[in-house]
Amino acid sequence: MSMFICSDCGSADAHTSRARNIFERRLLPLFLLRTVRCVRCFRRRYVTVFCKLQQEQQQLLPPTPPNQLAA
Repeated sequence: MSMFICSDCGSADAHTSRARNIFERRLLPLFLLRTVRCVRCFRRRYVTVFCKLQQEQQQLLPPTPPNQLAA
């Protein structure tokens, strides 16, 4: 698995972008591709579904219960 690196600005921060049309909704998954948007320069890219995003790794952490936040 590879990590996402933006080819324009070199940032590793990105998130999954919403599909805009039928091509992105129906055909990209057949080719094991998805759309991502760079957080720094806002460019959209097609990357493989096996490409890891830093935002996804942060979401894998379990949420902190509210009662522990006040302590």
